[in-house]
Amino acid sequence: MRYLSNAFSLGMIDTLHHSDGGCSVANFRISGCSLRYAREWVAKGPWQSCVGHADTALLLSELLSTEVLMRRVSTSLVHGDSILVAQYNGPRLPEGCKTLPEDAKIRWYEVEYPDCSE
Repeated sequence: MRYLSNAFSLGMIDTLHHSDGGCSVANFRISGCSLRYAREWVAKGPWQSCVGHADTALLLSELLSTEVLMRRVSTSLVHGDSILVAQYNGPRLPEGCKTLPEDAKIRWYEVEYPDCSE
């Protein structure tokens, strides 16, 4: 599965913890990327939004030229998944904001959780 998010959290990797209390090791590939790459990534489809804030979803919709839904959901990554992360850095977004405020930026990252065979 492919996801678009405004954050990446260790809580998204519940496959690391086993019911017997044991833990596993996971390796991820994390790559910084450009807005251009992000637009190409979403255009490839399909993907699910796990952007948890309405104003962030609205801003990302404008930046990516596609509708990004606000979906406040818990996401658990499994092997083979990837997530495009739009990490917002800046002041609190004004309600209904469709452009980045001055002194704000979005850093784009692609996080891949490779299949076990890779």
